Amino acid sequence: MKKLFILFIIVTGAVTEFTAQNIATPIDVKISETFKDSKKMTTLAFSVEDGKGGVIIGRNYNKGCYIEHYNEQLKLVEEYEMQMDNKRSRILDAFTKDSKLMLVEYLQNADAEELQYVMHKTDMDKFAFESSVLFSIPFSEYKKNILEDIWSKSIFGMGKEDQDASGEMSVSRNRNYIAFYQDIKDNEKESHSIYVFDNNLKKIYEHSFSSDIPDRKFTIQNVDISDEDGTVYLLGKTSPKEAKSKEDGGKYFYELFKIDASGKKSLQFDSDDKFAASLTTVIGENKIICAGFYSDRKDTRYKGVVHFSINPDDLSIQSSKYSPFSDQFIIDKYGKDKDKELRNIVFRNSHIDADNNLILAGEEHFVRFVNGGQMGNSYINYFFMDIIAVKLDPEGELIWSRNINKGQTALVLDPAASYSSTYKDGKLLFFINGNDKVKKMSKDRIGFPDARNKNMNMFAIEIDKNGDFNYQIIVPEDDADVAFGVSEGIFLNNGEQIIFQGRLKRKKQIAKLTLK
Repeated sequence: MKKLFILFIIVTGAVTEFTAQNIATPIDVKISETFKDSKKMTTLAFSVEDGKGGVIIGRNYNKGCYIEHYNEQLKLVEEYEMQMDNKRSRILDAFTKDSKLMLVEYLQNADAEELQYVMHKTDMDKFAFESSVLFSIPFSEYKKNILEDIWSKSIFGMGKEDQDASGEMSVSRNRNYIAFYQDIKDNEKESHSIYVFDNNLKKIYEHSFSSDIPDRKFTIQNVDISDEDGTVYLLGKTSPKEAKSKEDGGKYFYELFKIDASGKKSLQFDSDDKFAASLTTVIGENKIICAGFYSDRKDTRYKGVVHFSINPDDLSIQSSKYSPFSDQFIIDKYGKDKDKELRNIVFRNSHIDADNNLILAGEEHFVRFVNGGQMGNSYINYFFMDIIAVKLDPEGELIWSRNINKGQTALVLDPAASYSSTYKDGKLLFFINGNDKVKKMSKDRIGFPDARNKNMNMFAIEIDKNGDFNYQIIVPEDDADVAFGVSEGIFLNNGEQIIFQGRLKRKKQIAKLTLK
């Protein structure tokens, strides 16, 4: 097990600063002073750079959005409270351009009987917002409330209803383009409208399309956007009658749509005799990758990684590859080599490196319903368990796969559980909270035990290009008054700067991590 080095801490005013040096990637850490927050229940909505080393942070709460501007030293210099009815609206994201701050709001406008996407624009130096509608959809055309059942769909993925009905927004990797996609009411066909804007929130094109699939049998898997020209790649999963008649493998097809200003193309494919319950799209160099985890047995098990390489011009499949997890991965997880498939993997992140290798990361996540019986209260346990990371070469061959042992449970959806990750200079970094007593396990393995609130340290775990990993505490528990919400990290400057918000009742702190 690697040793943990004591960090040298410099305190300047009310901001704590230090540099993580045990892992190969130096990380400068700044932690703000502790604030008393009048908004008890908030969720981080956005974070953007102000161009001067500071950040602007927005937090949704039940009556609106609370916007805060921090300077380079994380000192609060301005705040603004935007009044909203969060039963019918929310701030989705924010963008900056030419010293302007632009917010995007989803709004169910009952007076106009429209679903509206609204831009709020202001100078960054002094908040005074002006609003305009980017586009709108009549209530009669969209299928159902965007906010309805949002948690149950994102966490449980259950039910027979069309699970892509709530409109969504995606941003290209370098934030050059934004795509809004909305399911249109049509029980006979799968119908969508796509609206694409540049990062100045000027509309580039819109396109509506239908597929001859009953609406309730189609689920959007992922939407990716080209940073070059705003082309949208939308991956859906369908369950038509032909798929149900397959003798082997998953009883479904995947359909990839390419959408641009001139129209659309589509490709339908399946996972052959394998089970691949979920895939994601990644835009590579001269190809579109559809990748995920697969099983030989059933949709709820995972044996390895599947990789489809698709020509972006004609959407023809160039290659497909199924790679079992490596022996090292199985030893990481179980301490010995054994023929056992995994369960409950949720895909989280993807990265393309300088050599066009694909890095995928996921997490074992599941929910248990506990019935208290006649005399007790029923409750839900949320489990955020091991982290899974894999690296594939441009042809889809497995280079390495690793399992990071951790265990976290919560009775609520606690943002301090789970993780965030980023990629820099050939290294994959994960940020998690955990107990400082890292557990020694057999076969030179380690495990990060649940920390609870009394021993909550932020770790950085780094996996290098060869699959070897190291770790270190970057925010010791004694140097912060709160636990930071590592699952809600907001990434700036191409992932080289990360903002975390920490809360404990009314106490609040901001952490800014900068990768050097």
